[in-house]
Amino acid sequence: MTEARCHWSYTAERPRLFVFDARLAYPVVLWLLHWSWATFALAAACAAALLVLDRLGIPPDAALLLARARLVGPVRPAADESALRRRARL
Repeated sequence: MTEARCHWSYTAERPRLFVFDARLAYPVVLWLLHWSWATFALAAACAAALLVLDRLGIPPDAALLLARARLVGPVRPAADESALRRRARL
């Protein structure tokens, strides 16, 4: 009865390959398939960004949402402004 089992609460953990985030596998595989300095730089930049985000405790998907919110701005209207500002017909 002392078997090592994976508990259901571990399903929310971030996937990891050793000390790296497992999402780093995508740029590394891209670099391995297209062997060039540009793709190496892309993979190294992704590794550095994921390392910084991991040290700050921010998940990568939350960082993307934060970047989108900074880019778009604080106010997102529910309807298009042109639909709200139609002229009244006489």
